[in-house]
Amino acid sequence: MQIAQVVEEAARSLASTRELLRAGMTERGIRSEVSNGSLVRLRQGYFVRSAFWNGADYRQRHVVSALAAREAAAGTIVFSHRTAATLLGLPVWSAWLNRLFPSEAREPGVTTAFSPFKERQSSLDGDAPKDRTPSGAPDPRLVHTTAASNRRASSHPFMFRHRGELSDSEVISSLGFTLTSGERTLFDLGRSEPFAIALACTDEFLRHQITVNRSIDEQSWDEWQQRLRDRAKRFPHSRGMPAVRALATLAHPGADSPLETVSRLRCLQVGLNVKVQFRVRSEWGGYNYLDFLFEGLGVFGECDGKAKYTDSKLLGKRSADEVVHDEKRRHDWVVGTTGMRGVRWGAADVETTEVFAQRLREFRLPVPGVPVRSYGEEIALFLGKLR
Repeated sequence: MQIAQVVEEAARSLASTRELLRAGMTERGIRSEVSNGSLVRLRQGYFVRSAFWNGADYRQRHVVSALAAREAAAGTIVFSHRTAATLLGLPVWSAWLNRLFPSEAREPGVTTAFSPFKERQSSLDGDAPKDRTPSGAPDPRLVHTTAASNRRASSHPFMFRHRGELSDSEVISSLGFTLTSGERTLFDLGRSEPFAIALACTDEFLRHQITVNRSIDEQSWDEWQQRLRDRAKRFPHSRGMPAVRALATLAHPGADSPLETVSRLRCLQVGLNVKVQFRVRSEWGGYNYLDFLFEGLGVFGECDGKAKYTDSKLLGKRSADEVVHDEKRRHDWVVGTTGMRGVRWGAADVETTEVFAQRLREFRLPVPGVPVRSYGEEIALFLGKLR
């Protein structure tokens, strides 16, 4: 579901205390329905029906929570960090990513008026959001905003207020929300989220911004990298700058999915340089695009999630058997016409560097087991420290 559709559905589901009273409910009835679970309180004065909440994924829950925060605000608030990423359609709520890389209980590199990772008191019948969901992601009711350092803002159990200066170019309007721009949001994600999640979001952003029909605008890519590095230079001693510099160096607009992003990251962590979306001639004319080419090894790599063979939206009009057959024929064609060997893996194989390295060794690839040095010593050290 596209983010615009998510926002529309969330808007239809959100109800204020005033709206519920107009519909015939009483304050006592509202409290009773919150108590028995028929209503879910998002923040004081705003609710959704449990049928919507229980059927929604974390992204949908976060969007409706952002709507509630916007409606409850006395003035304009600027959504940022994880909330801005959500509204920009970036995969920050991917259940798979958050399970592999749970958000760390740390301040996100800026002074905040309120930290969601500290013990909180709530005036809302003790229903303040929890620090973690079962997936490892933060509670989706907790929204992120950024305000200038000289603005007063009180703490709130449903809002994480970051302090930071935002230029006019770093604030945009989208889908009825005021939020940080894409580039500023990526900068903030690099400082506040696990690196793999920030990298997946950056890959997705770049793919939509500077790639057309698999053709990458190299000049725009270079300019984006320099702008992100320049941002990092303005805050040389701030927390999270190594991650921001690593994002500028390692993000790639060729990645088609978070699985490809994590696979590329694992390759670099275990010491293998790869080319992304390597082009070879197709049996039917045109080209096939291979997920990875292991440089200097005569081996290509392909990563597939289970959804490729089971999700009806991805299957389209083909059956799972037809997809398997087509993939086998494509694989045989590439091997037969290029003379390269192929290695295939799935999501379970990239959960740790050790598992991934063992998978590749079983296919007779020489795996150094230490991060690549081709991007410089700082990046190699950074990769080595990643969990």
